[in-house]
Amino acid sequence: MANPDKFLPQLAPADIISEAGVLRSITHDDIYFSVEDGLAESRHVFLDGTSLRDALSTRSHLVIAETGFGTGLNLMAVLAEHAVINSACHIDYISFESRPLSADVVAAAHQPFPEIAAISREMCAKWPRRWPGVHRFDMAAGLVSVQLYYGRAEAVMPRLNFSADIWFLDGFSPIRNPDFWTEELMNEVGRLSCTGARLATFTVAALVRNGLASAGFEVEKRAGFGRKRDMLAAVKSDKAADGTALMPALAKGLDDVIIIGGGIAGAAIASQLRARGIGHKIIDAGQKSFPPASGNPAGIVMPFLSVEETESARLSISALSMMRQFVEENGLICEDGVIALDLPEVKIGRHEKLATQGYPADLMRMISADEVADLCGMPCGLGGLYHETACVIDPRRVCELLKEGSPVLDEVSVTGLIQEDDGWTVICDTARFTAKHVILCGGAGAEALIRSAGIITDRLQTTSGQISLMPDNTGLSALTKTLNYGGYLIPARHQTQICGASFALSATTDITSEAHHHNLALMPEQLHASAGTIDAFSGRTSLRLAVTDRLPLSGQIAPGLSVLSCLGARGLTNALFLGDDLVRRLSGRPALMDMPLQAALDPKRLRAR
Repeated sequence: MANPDKFLPQLAPADIISEAGVLRSITHDDIYFSVEDGLAESRHVFLDGTSLRDALSTRSHLVIAETGFGTGLNLMAVLAEHAVINSACHIDYISFESRPLSADVVAAAHQPFPEIAAISREMCAKWPRRWPGVHRFDMAAGLVSVQLYYGRAEAVMPRLNFSADIWFLDGFSPIRNPDFWTEELMNEVGRLSCTGARLATFTVAALVRNGLASAGFEVEKRAGFGRKRDMLAAVKSDKAADGTALMPALAKGLDDVIIIGGGIAGAAIASQLRARGIGHKIIDAGQKSFPPASGNPAGIVMPFLSVEETESARLSISALSMMRQFVEENGLICEDGVIALDLPEVKIGRHEKLATQGYPADLMRMISADEVADLCGMPCGLGGLYHETACVIDPRRVCELLKEGSPVLDEVSVTGLIQEDDGWTVICDTARFTAKHVILCGGAGAEALIRSAGIITDRLQTTSGQISLMPDNTGLSALTKTLNYGGYLIPARHQTQICGASFALSATTDITSEAHHHNLALMPEQLHASAGTIDAFSGRTSLRLAVTDRLPLSGQIAPGLSVLSCLGARGLTNALFLGDDLVRRLSGRPALMDMPLQAALDPKRLRAR
């Protein structure tokens, strides 16, 4: 039997029926919200029960947490009130859902509430795909940031670390769903609450009252909504021990930041700092808008799945969710869908095992050789895995958009760092700059700077990778889908096909015929035979910095000094998620990564012991 606390690709189906417009769970034989007026119920129980309106009027930042997202109606009530009050309050809204609904079901459930129609349409347009992990999207012009964890709250919450100001305890009734209201879950709610946190729930069941009391809450009954006589309101007592979840900002007064490196990692960091109004500048040694490792004419955004639980797989799914949403909203997708071919050495060992893991079909599904041929426009002689939500993007356009509005110093080389009493001095070839906080985002060029901060380097590797740029006049010109097979082949863009990529423990950027031959040799036999010769090939070589465990570096390495680097070949997929997470942690906002994943990516893992 699988460990229920482990990350699993399977999510329980949302088994629902609609009765006279009221949504009901078949499994729990319970309704999602009041038959009388679900929106009014949300306002009475959760907004009134936590004095949310007062908080919206007086606070600059709130963390609201919720145990059952359902149709998102409580979030809708919060957003509607936020708009009415015209609040400037920034909200981090954290919620959990083990049986995600579809966007069309949610839209239908909201139809009885025309006053939230516009808000509902916006949320449904951003509704996450049914993938396990955390999904993040913004509402209210960026003032409300939603972190929606797909998975069982009782399994996910022990992995997290945040401090909520307000809790909505929502879910099917304790009689119908007793496993959801355990003392263990109430203790997690207490741990993840600040002193004085306010909580509300529709139920007055004894196990809930007692569980909250043991978790440090002072509980009182109040008048319930509609036909329900009572509800509960609670406050985290100042007599209770503070929870272990308090998250002080890693960087005190994060208001002056230098980002070293203008590739995808630095661009992702800049976009998050800019969104939060945090002063910053980018220093990049490369040419304008064309950093070495993010300057290829095309790149692949795709999941990196595993037959076992791995940090890379968990990171990959949540990161893909965020990056996919970003490139969709900004029209940055060059081509949809990527096919991972069933090479003999991977089919039995990996692909067939992945097919049994229960990953959602839009994340991964097995297809036959005939289906491969139909999708990609030519026979390949192999079946494979189809990642329909993977895509091809232009990394240069993505970087340019992420950096838009951020000050950038191009063609400036950083030669050293000096720690000061109140920050750092960045020594460049032409000038010196000071900042309270520095974030190292460079690739291969960052190794010396990382080493100077005390990170051991025997686990860091500089690698070179050459892509082959093939003229669109070979036997592969009919290709319409990107193929992945250990190497990759991207259909023609601007009369050029891209074949990649070599891999060498090297710091050279030379273009070699040996690397071209290597890239062709990676192709399955039927494709290789149609590729022509390398005589007309050109190429591009990029340098990357990697850790031997193939996990990124993300976190603080010294006071006022952080790093987001070593993203490897997965940078286009992971950078936006990791950049958002790091800025959140530095500024004291709830992290996106859970604690085990933070530990796995912590740069301090490389320090000499």
